[in-house]
Amino acid sequence: MAWASENGVSGRTINSALSTMRVAVHYAVDREELDRDPFRNVKESADSPKEKGVLSFDERAKLINSEPTAPHSRLAVLLGLLCGMRRGEVRGLKWSDIDNGLINLTHNFVNMEGLKKPKRGKERVVPYLDIVEKAFEEVRKITLHPAPDNYVFESIERPGTPMGETFFRNALRRELEGLGISNGKKTSKNTPAIPSEQKKRNLTFHSLRHTFITLGRLDGVLSDLEIQAVARHSTRRMMEHYSHAEKVIDFRTMREKMGKVVGM
Repeated sequence: MAWASENGVSGRTINSALSTMRVAVHYAVDREELDRDPFRNVKESADSPKEKGVLSFDERAKLINSEPTAPHSRLAVLLGLLCGMRRGEVRGLKWSDIDNGLINLTHNFVNMEGLKKPKRGKERVVPYLDIVEKAFEEVRKITLHPAPDNYVFESIERPGTPMGETFFRNALRRELEGLGISNGKKTSKNTPAIPSEQKKRNLTFHSLRHTFITLGRLDGVLSDLEIQAVARHSTRRMMEHYSHAEKVIDFRTMREKMGKVVGM
């Protein structure tokens, strides 16, 4: 842990590795293969999570109006940017969840756990715009079996399962590079690497959800109640305050308001 910290490894990464090792050692102790747990008194590394970056109004508009790098990549990014969906929710999305301008968000796909309900078991309805509908159609055109129970982002290598997390990281990287937000790379052996603006700004797939919520509130077109209903804030205070939002909101009208936000 000391070596990792001295070499610039983040506290979060160190703690993740420590947690993995704890599981294996605990299993060995239970099987009496070890006399004691050497990790019992090992404290976690200090971790100060870096705040997620968000796109600006201009960057959002530029991305929406730019040429997509690939159908699946553009759809994945739009679902995060314009629908506030988490990566696991996008991975778990099935064709049967899509219903004429609305997504019945009932699935979430997590590695090692597989298909499950959305985070904290909170199913919700998510309106989507015409540009997202077009992105759905482009993906449908190149999908071999868009059956209702199949994943929208089905893996080609492993039919019946969604694409892996790496695909979504790469999809965002490509789309952001199209906006001129660099990912960092070496042009030759004798030149230094181009600094990664994506890393510096901490732009990850979850940043798209942050952008949706942040710009949605700054736009002033959507109320906090409407944003809560679609995004499902995770804090207890927000959840309790808006616990019945989905029962009083007209999602069709909200869809029209969202279109005005992004100029559509």
